[in-house]
Amino acid sequence: MMDTLPVELIRLVYSYCDPASVRGLRLLTPTIADVGYEYLLSSDFAVSPWRDDVARLRSISRHDRLRSSLESVSFNLTEIHAENARQTSAYPACSKDSEQNAQLVAETWRLFSEFEQRRAATTPLHAQDPAEVAAVFRSLPSLSSVDVTFRQTPYDLDLLREAVKVPANTTMTRSEAIKSLNVLVLALQHASIPPVIVPFGPVPPSSRHNSRSSRSGPFSSVNTSPISPSAPVSAAPSAAPSVASTRTSSPVSSAVSSPTPSSPGSPTLPAEGDGGSRGLERSRCRLKSFSVDRLPFELFRFPNDRRTWFQCRDLFAGLTRLDLTIDTSEVVFPQAKMKAINGLAYIIRKASQLTHLSLAFHNHASPRDFFYLPLQELLGESGSLEGPPLAGNVGNGFSVGSNVFRFNALTDFALNGVTCEEGELRGFLLRHAPTLERLRLGGRGLARGSSDTSMGGIRITNGTVWSLFRSLRGRLPQLERMHLEGIFYCETETLAAVPENMNGAATASTASTGIVALPDDEATLITSHHLSRLRYESYLFRATTDDDWTPASDERKGPSTPRTITSEAFEAYLLGQVAEYPGYFKRVGAP
Repeated sequence: MMDTLPVELIRLVYSYCDPASVRGLRLLTPTIADVGYEYLLSSDFAVSPWRDDVARLRSISRHDRLRSSLESVSFNLTEIHAENARQTSAYPACSKDSEQNAQLVAETWRLFSEFEQRRAATTPLHAQDPAEVAAVFRSLPSLSSVDVTFRQTPYDLDLLREAVKVPANTTMTRSEAIKSLNVLVLALQHASIPPVIVPFGPVPPSSRHNSRSSRSGPFSSVNTSPISPSAPVSAAPSAAPSVASTRTSSPVSSAVSSPTPSSPGSPTLPAEGDGGSRGLERSRCRLKSFSVDRLPFELFRFPNDRRTWFQCRDLFAGLTRLDLTIDTSEVVFPQAKMKAINGLAYIIRKASQLTHLSLAFHNHASPRDFFYLPLQELLGESGSLEGPPLAGNVGNGFSVGSNVFRFNALTDFALNGVTCEEGELRGFLLRHAPTLERLRLGGRGLARGSSDTSMGGIRITNGTVWSLFRSLRGRLPQLERMHLEGIFYCETETLAAVPENMNGAATASTASTGIVALPDDEATLITSHHLSRLRYESYLFRATTDDDWTPASDERKGPSTPRTITSEAFEAYLLGQVAEYPGYFKRVGAP
């Protein structure tokens, strides 16, 4: 009977089926089985470390009908700290004194041991051949997103899923993590460039030399495209053919290269399958989104690893969404920090077509520390971000000089876990005022589950939160939403005006709370007496939305305490919906 239904109705039935039901439904008739092909695979594919999912991806990429189903691939490289996770999972069982919970814990850790044994027997990502992985990516025409996670359990066990929400319950073998990321970006880079168009006819002498020097393999030649003048020194092509980390002997030690262009006017052989340049273009991987939720920051400090990522310009040039959460635990000394910042900034500037940029910095060794980030370095500039390019940034008169970098299509920007100067943050936001629609400052950070308040945020130096929002008010014409989460702090004795009645004794409410309200009257003079009363602004914001701007869950919000507030009032002030600044300064000696 179902065999006679229109195809549209059969697809509607499939849309309500789970994977097991889809497989059973396809066994009914050949017609239903044919329609159900597109429902066999989810559009999201998860690569787990305890099974050879790379081989599964390879098989899917060779299937004419299935390879178009995959739109995103997520690589789970999480390592679970067994001892810490055991303690976390055992506590609920002991507190409830339940024999059933104790059995659940025992069964979970028995399965965990089995998964770990399978993981040890599976070829890890850092030992894969980048050329083979690149061939897989190139054969997935709908692939647009790749995610790498180090903070989600790779095993389908409920207790572990809850346990890994505590950052201390996961660990990282940093050398292997860096090797795995190198393999991945090399493969994506090679899949992002068009296949080599083979010339025929007389070969110029220069081309003969290039062909002889590139016979060692598809990943062996150095990128021949010119290096940008703003690139770091380490980005320049090296005489050594290897661009990957010298700490590994895996196939990563070969570099991705751009194809040597054929001489002008020389005929070319058509690509297989479609002929001409259209077939070549279709065989490229056109990645739009790339995210890593725990990126070792020292990767941008080691010369060989820096060079590996610097050569992946084709990968980053096509991105519209970049989400990086950076682990700064192993980058301690100032010189190492600046070198790593320099490398990260170069990579970000290569992604010039971004519409969504999210940067977060976490220190797993000291979760409450904020990382100092010079935003002018992020844009590759040594001067102030508030110079002449920002002179006409109000309304329709906004213009940016040709020698100034900006993301021309940036609509969404998120920044978390950093210390930065007020002027640099203001300059960065104003530079992107013509396109910026949604702004997120702060985040959840390394909070230990739903019982902890948010540990992310922003610390402002050489300014105040008040002066930052006051200077941005009315100057971001496209801004629609703004969200603050976590700890916002500034310590200063300048840039704050206080009411005249604070010249003498404090009012009764101020004397009892130690809080001084801020007016919007610029004519109020600041005296030394006023300055002695003003010390700092400090806020603890509770989330109201998640990263996708949907209402936040109770777990994301965290606990509500007398100290926590929400950011709706600050959003309304920045958007010009209210005239009074909702913040306050705390007075010297206030509780």
